[in-house]
Amino acid sequence: MRDQQAGPTSTPEQAFALRMREARKRLGISQASLAQAVSVALREQLSPTAITKIETGDRAVRLNEAVAIAEVLKIGIELLPVGDAVDEEIGELQRDLSMEYQRQMQARQDLDESRASQRAIERRIKALEAARGAQ
Repeated sequence: MRDQQAGPTSTPEQAFALRMREARKRLGISQASLAQAVSVALREQLSPTAITKIETGDRAVRLNEAVAIAEVLKIGIELLPVGDAVDEEIGELQRDLSMEYQRQMQARQDLDESRASQRAIERRIKALEAARGAQ
């Protein structure tokens, strides 16, 4: 069995196999059930052994098979292969998320300052009204 760790050095085939297996297991679908559903979608036979070999990296997946597998597993085919582009997008999204956290923190600080200013204005109005009423 080949290494199934998807990462920046993994091939698209390894990444596809790992994502396919993860999605299949998450859905609780056996290799035999997946093979049967993919066979129906393809209108040609794909054996459970082929699914096993694709998942272990011992057999290349054909494009039409990859599309059918993605449909059966109800995931976008663009989510299956992992490589530099996906790693880049993850990095960008993590940076975006960090920026959003910073914006939220700044917004909270601005809100706290605004509330403090509002309270000071309200106190000043009350003091002036009290002074006016005392005249």
